Amino acid sequence: MFCILYFFVGVGDISSYMATFVLGTELFAKSTRIAFTTVGVCIFYALGYMLLPLLAYLIRDWRMLLLALTLPEVLYMPLWW
Repeated sequence: MFCILYFFVGVGDISSYMATFVLGTELFAKSTRIAFTTVGVCIFYALGYMLLPLLAYLIRDWRMLLLALTLPEVLYMPLWW
């Protein structure tokens, strides 16, 4: 179960990153595009990594923590199609 869920996390992470990157480069003007591709995309990963210790403090069991980290990616699966 662990390997299956983390497989979907890996697939979901790269696909959401690529979709955000492509949409940002298509929608923003040239001057804004550079700031978005360097800072805008990566800022959410940084915020997630900063919130991870708080989430780990609140959810003590490591299995429940991994489940809480995996469920959002699994819920986004229908949006890929």
